[in-house]
Amino acid sequence: MIVRTAFGAAALRLIVGALVLTGGPARNAGARQAAGPGQWTAHTSMQSVREVDAGGGRVWAATSGGIFGYGQTTGEIDRFTVVEGLHSVDTRTLAWDERRAVIWAGYFDGVLDRLDPETGAVVSYRDIERAGQFTARGINRIRVVGDSLLIATDFGVVVFDAVRGEVRDAYSRMGSFSAAAAAYDVLPAEVAGEARLWVGTEEGLAMAPIDSPNLQDPTSWSNEDAGLPPDARAVWSLGHHAGRIYVGTETDLFERTSSGFVALGVASLGVQRIVSTGGQLYATERFRLVNVDDVGVARTLGIPGYQDPVGLAVTTSGGLWIGDGQGGLLS
Repeated sequence: MIVRTAFGAAALRLIVGALVLTGGPARNAGARQAAGPGQWTAHTSMQSVREVDAGGGRVWAATSGGIFGYGQTTGEIDRFTVVEGLHSVDTRTLAWDERRAVIWAGYFDGVLDRLDPETGAVVSYRDIERAGQFTARGINRIRVVGDSLLIATDFGVVVFDAVRGEVRDAYSRMGSFSAAAAAYDVLPAEVAGEARLWVGTEEGLAMAPIDSPNLQDPTSWSNEDAGLPPDARAVWSLGHHAGRIYVGTETDLFERTSSGFVALGVASLGVQRIVSTGGQLYATERFRLVNVDDVGVARTLGIPGYQDPVGLAVTTSGGLWIGDGQGGLLS
């Protein structure tokens, strides 16, 4: 069954505006009250979703019009825009931080926001934006690991201290790949008894032991692209499932094996996101989902109304939510 939120409607901006003004289910969470005389309220379109995550009883979405949270049990919608303090409404990615009960949001210029959805407080961090030695500094993916954020950027991986609010480390040279190669995803995962940091880049997959004494040293990293199409080696997404690493590219979903990458033949229009839950792996491919079971058998799942999937999130109850680039949220 598909449950589409109001954010999937074509007339999203009008619907959201009406809900805010009439005090209905949608609310301006930053202000917590309806705007009074002389106060600004933003009515931006949040139909184009770019990333989703789940936490705090809500499904959170980064969109081209800001951030919204959908209450899974209440149906209530919380909206955040520049009026509530976000750096920009044009949000590229986000991640829910369970330990601190906050949202981390990343932007195309490298600014990182810390949003407390309960108080509406926003703090912006500009360390990545100020890295002027790199031409492109956008944030592509955020992974929360304990008190650290692993951030995939347009010039490599940044490790951000979520407690101190500062950059702890940065890896812009990974093995034989070009210096400052764009990183699209980053994933800590154990394979064959070894804990490694896996990075999907524009040139292939990079990996290094997590306990390496100096990950800034290019020789600490290994590179893999065997089995990936020569003209499409960019790794857009990463997943860890049943002890195996999966990579999503613009041509297919691949399983990493000891002899190279093996195409599963289930996608042809690009795999944007991968998640693993309940003994199953799911990946987004345009117009459909890809499913891989615990023994590695892959299949595709067609879903009506599924237009441009760009994000996946799993709730604590095991529910799977899809962020659609054209249609909002699907459950």
